[in-house]
Amino acid sequence: MTFDEYIANQRANLSQGLPVSFDRVANVVVCIITGTKAYTGETLSAHCGRSHTAGRIFGRLLMPPIDAMFRWQIALEARKPPEQQIRDKDGNLITSHCLRAFEKESRLMYHPPEYRMYLPTELR
Repeated sequence: MTFDEYIANQRANLSQGLPVSFDRVANVVVCIITGTKAYTGETLSAHCGRSHTAGRIFGRLLMPPIDAMFRWQIALEARKPPEQQIRDKDGNLITSHCLRAFEKESRLMYHPPEYRMYLPTELR
């Protein structure tokens, strides 16, 4: 790897990692204010998706505005090849940002490949 490739890689990591870090901090702050349980490394979006799946009010209240802010991601997701799309257990494309974030967290997609190697092949 050349130095220029290294710098480009670091910039890409920073541009992706910094917003996710702020999202995780926001999740902790919201959890402190609302008294809900936060998990290590969980984003606010994934927390809303998890809460909504469990039928909790936290997810039902916060998921719609968060989904509305990230509505543009649905069109991008639909353009990806089918094997790269995030789908539910029935094979349907997940069109909610929060539910997609929850699914990605459950598949450890935000973690390096070394963490995912112990998951069953269909979840990687």
